[in-house]
Amino acid sequence: MAKNKRENPLEIFLLEFFEKYYYSEKEFKYKLFARLGITLTALSIIFACFLKVYNPMPNKGNCFVVSCFYFFSVFNLIFLGLIAYWFVKIIFIGEYEILSSPEKLKEHVYKLQEHYKDNTRKTKIKFNSDLVDQYVACANDWYDKNIKLAGYTHKITVSLFALLVSTFFTLCFYTINNSFFVNKINTGEELMSQNSKPQSSNPPPKPPPTNRGRFTIDSDNQSK
Repeated sequence: MAKNKRENPLEIFLLEFFEKYYYSEKEFKYKLFARLGITLTALSIIFACFLKVYNPMPNKGNCFVVSCFYFFSVFNLIFLGLIAYWFVKIIFIGEYEILSSPEKLKEHVYKLQEHYKDNTRKTKIKFNSDLVDQYVACANDWYDKNIKLAGYTHKITVSLFALLVSTFFTLCFYTINNSFFVNKINTGEELMSQNSKPQSSNPPPKPPPTNRGRFTIDSDNQSK
């Protein structure tokens, strides 16, 4: 049977496919973690901006600018929710439904060979049919997982880009409100508070001493 194993091109092809398929599972995981890492890095930068923008929440300034700020803030929450949703979908995408290593795949093929010991045409066809079924199952699973991963990561990328744009406009309106309106309001409030302070009740300062009485002319001498 070992000789037949070498001479069976279908079996050789399928074993090579299974090995590539197994290693593609590893590559699949590496790509997944790389994409998740890049997305988490971008999200951490965005959250750092949010800590600056939303602490404290702007509650004064130009009404239109503040309304635009909160309008884009709502979009930020929506896009964050979408990203979290697609993350969960990726996390629960599942493992490949195949044997865990090329060695076990070869062992599986060897057991099939042992099951079809006689080299008749009927059992050979059945053996090849079982191999093809395993191949088709692996191919379908690989296609399904990678298509899902591609779709989910594409949606995360689109949502992340939209979140970046929304965050940019949020920061713009926050900066405009602070620079052109809040600072002026704060300056006006400080001036009004200074003007509204009650005047101090201290007595007025004493006038400087005069020379009165030092150079008075005697009335008797004046009459003379």
